[in-house]
Amino acid sequence: MMARAHALALLLVLVGSPHAWADESAAGSSDPAPDELEPAETGKSGGEEAAPSLPAWRWLERFYAAKSEGDILAAREALRAASEAGGEPQLLEMELGYLELSEGNRDAARAAFERASEGPDEERGALARAEVVALSAEQPRSEPAGPSEESMGPQYAALKAGYAAKEAEDFRAARGYFKEARAGENAELSAQAKSELRYLPKLAWGDAYLEGYGWHRFAGASTSDFVPTLRVRGFLHPIPKVDLDPYVFVQVSRDVASRAEGPEGYPLIYADNHLMLGGGLQFRFWKKRVGLFAQVGPAFNLVRGPDDPLVELDVRAGIFFALQVPNCSPAPEKRGARKELAFCADIYSEAVYVSRFDHNLLATARARVGLTYLVTGPISWEPYAEVRLLKDIRNDYWNNLADAGLGHRWRLLRPFSLQLLIGVHGGGYFGLEGDDPAPEDLGYGELRVQLGGYASF
Repeated sequence: MMARAHALALLLVLVGSPHAWADESAAGSSDPAPDELEPAETGKSGGEEAAPSLPAWRWLERFYAAKSEGDILAAREALRAASEAGGEPQLLEMELGYLELSEGNRDAARAAFERASEGPDEERGALARAEVVALSAEQPRSEPAGPSEESMGPQYAALKAGYAAKEAEDFRAARGYFKEARAGENAELSAQAKSELRYLPKLAWGDAYLEGYGWHRFAGASTSDFVPTLRVRGFLHPIPKVDLDPYVFVQVSRDVASRAEGPEGYPLIYADNHLMLGGGLQFRFWKKRVGLFAQVGPAFNLVRGPDDPLVELDVRAGIFFALQVPNCSPAPEKRGARKELAFCADIYSEAVYVSRFDHNLLATARARVGLTYLVTGPISWEPYAEVRLLKDIRNDYWNNLADAGLGHRWRLLRPFSLQLLIGVHGGGYFGLEGDDPAPEDLGYGELRVQLGGYASF
């Protein structure tokens, strides 16, 4: 007999999917993404609110990322926000001209280049004038015209060579050129090269994920526990333009309250205390907002009762959806603190089949909103509100619930993603019963602590 006093919100514990917390970078990228789930890094939506809170170089990074992904609307928003944040007008006009040119808007491109030609940088002005001449001759091009790479300097030459190598899908050469451009003196070109490096695919990459989930229940069945989870994966990315990656993984969870022998001699289990390892396959699409995965491997029981096996086969497959607005990751404050006003919202949902849980199918959905009001060094401060829904097909009562809560979140913005949330949450079970009876008191209230960290390499 197994006592289960709490319905865990930990998707990693129940399901083994990292995406509810993970702020993942592009597949194969060498740098972890800032704190947003990567689709939101393009700066799409919310630019008008967020523009004053981010420096121009951050908006330029988002512009280059959106442009490289073909998200023209997000690129325009990021470019406008960079202008409002005080970005160099001549550079922004040049980038606007190339953006218009890529969309076939020759008149708008010419107007942007004409404005750029009047700027203070002579070399950039010469390039802008060359573009105006080329457009006036009505010679459609896919590459910028203008002076030679030598006349624009080695940093610009390296950046242009990197784009040429990227277009030819010679990603190894492109990486070398972009690294050379990143080390140059021009801050804008360096930011552009850094952004391109982030989104260049490579053959092998990996990630690490840490989660902690704790609660103290003050209404309903009285329980307290803390469940840490650690997972490390190594990926292969064999097809540069397709986000289809085989991977190997190791994952371990062990809560502090579970016991192999409880008060009546039965196991007292509050979490899925297993060490798992194996291999799988992940496919992401729609700018990595949606993903499919399947994995298989042995699961070693860390809290065994007298009749529990040491090792079981764990097979799981599922689908997930994750979306977050860009305002959730304000720029760090280099010195001291600053006031901030940035709205943050994210949603996450998944459905996963797990063979080891009696061939169960579990689904969950969560929505969270917050408002960043302060940034101290690399840490942002924000109150949050959250709603959550869990459902499974076996009607285990701890997997069938709805709750909501209010609390505060602290987010580490650099050098990697780490979040701490402390809040008060309340909700109730649906009253469904599988093998174990539901508690008499279906409602509950608790103090909840959530910790989540992610890094890719």
